[in-house]
Amino acid sequence: VDGLDTDSDNDLVPDFFEAGDDPTSPVDTDGDGTPDFRDLDSDGDSAPDSLLITSDLDNDGILGSFEGIGDADADGIINSFDIDADNDGISDVIETTNDSDADGVPNFLDLDSDNDGVSDLIESSHGVFDAQLLDTDGDSRIDPGNIHGENGLADALETLPDSGTTVFLLADSDADGTPDFLDLDSDADGVGDLVEIAGTDTDNNLQVDALLDSDGDGIIDSVDLDLNPGGVDSDLDGIIDSADIDFVEDEDTDLDGIADASDPDLDGNGLIDQPVNFNSTNGVVPDSDGDGIPDSQDSVDGQNADDTNGNGANSTTDVNGIGETVSLNELSSGVPPGGVSIDGVTDIDGSIETGLNGVGAGGCSIYRAEGGSIDPVLSLMAGLAMLMLLFRRLSIAARLRYSYARQFLKI
Repeated sequence: VDGLDTDSDNDLVPDFFEAGDDPTSPVDTDGDGTPDFRDLDSDGDSAPDSLLITSDLDNDGILGSFEGIGDADADGIINSFDIDADNDGISDVIETTNDSDADGVPNFLDLDSDNDGVSDLIESSHGVFDAQLLDTDGDSRIDPGNIHGENGLADALETLPDSGTTVFLLADSDADGTPDFLDLDSDADGVGDLVEIAGTDTDNNLQVDALLDSDGDGIIDSVDLDLNPGGVDSDLDGIIDSADIDFVEDEDTDLDGIADASDPDLDGNGLIDQPVNFNSTNGVVPDSDGDGIPDSQDSVDGQNADDTNGNGANSTTDVNGIGETVSLNELSSGVPPGGVSIDGVTDIDGSIETGLNGVGAGGCSIYRAEGGSIDPVLSLMAGLAMLMLLFRRLSIAARLRYSYARQFLKI
């Protein structure tokens, strides 16, 4: 009986998903008269709907059966088609299904995969782009207003829309082979990232205390019977009754079995809910030297340790050597490192820079990064000035000859 069957056509895709928002008028994608929840090929593309579950349709290395048909980042693209299911700027194929911090949330859905208090979005690049411009509400996800294509990855971070190739290399500040989003001490300065962003680490394990799962059983320590010997666990699910939704009159927003009143991560995204993100206001992390690199990724806070050419800018992001970083208008235009700037002011390939860029003594200047002091534009201007001077001298000579001629001929 379909009324009791949660998958009427046995295509592995639940009826509630295929029927749409209005069950009284179920969706019929291909218009063949058979509603999707009874149609084995809902869109009429000759590919069975079951592929949504049994295959890896977005080629991110994660089967649809694991990704599910939900939309974790609420961008309108279900996880099975979204190569950045949590909208943290890191592709799912990189994050994988591993659960690095053992908080019960796989990395591809976890906004802080290493639980160091700094979001994956911020740790994804080494200051190549300003994460705060992409995440204005500080919830550690790229804001919905940022344009993305069919693959779910923000266009501003891709070389071309839907290319799946980012304009930045995944950050590994200390070059130890572990990317920053999985590294508890990203800059290898001996101070944990959590401490550098003014977080609390009472047990000195470099991870946010509120989400700690010491025994790796998927239950946070604060409600884990194993870590609370005096607690009671009547249903033997590992969660003490005082925090167990089965025994507490409360909501369980993320359906993890922990009542919201005892759950530091209500939405199950891998980040504590209060205060908002990594113990800071609106997602702002400390940057003591103001170089655009958070202290957690800067090996010497208070001075620019990554300024290898001595120009006062980070040499990783200052790829043309003149104190500029990649701008969001270039990222949104799909300009990859080594490409050509379209804005005429900020570029990332070391070609001609014009405008008030502050090179040298400051003020208006024209500079060619890859050729040192060689400047074709300046040379052209000098040449034009010489031609103007020549024409002026020729004009004066012509007037003198005319004057002499008048006197001689007595015109």
